[in-house]
Amino acid sequence: ESIIKSYKSSQNPLIKKSLLLAAFSTNESFLRARIISKMPDINRITEDVYITMLIKKEIQKRLENYEERKNLFNKYYEQDHITFLDTDKDLRNSLAHNIDAPKVSGDNLTYLVYLKRRATTEERTVNMLTVLKDLKDHPTKLYPGNNNLKG
Repeated sequence: ESIIKSYKSSQNPLIKKSLLLAAFSTNESFLRARIISKMPDINRITEDVYITMLIKKEIQKRLENYEERKNLFNKYYEQDHITFLDTDKDLRNSLAHNIDAPKVSGDNLTYLVYLKRRATTEERTVNMLTVLKDLKDHPTKLYPGNNNLKG
């Protein structure tokens, strides 16, 4: 909610894009925390410090990857319909890799997406306020009426 309030009070395009990226980051952190809360305690599985370190590194690597994070979430919450959208991933990556590149016009943000299959780019435009509201509601939209997200 505070990100949306700050967004609405700013006229600076860089601040608006930064707040949008912060909202993506907040959601990613939320999902990581939910996944980790469902995982078994590694220290109870093995007392071998080296094996524990390897397992933790592998888990961290998987949590940093969009597809792996989605798969882990679905596994631990026994769901196969997580509502991640590829456009969200593309928008988040565009902001994270070069926040200056996307262009702002009012509440609209235009960014480029690289299409691997065609080896071309495609221009997309989104309403930043709509995306921010969707991100704010995302955790409760994952599974309406399901309290599994409490950990």
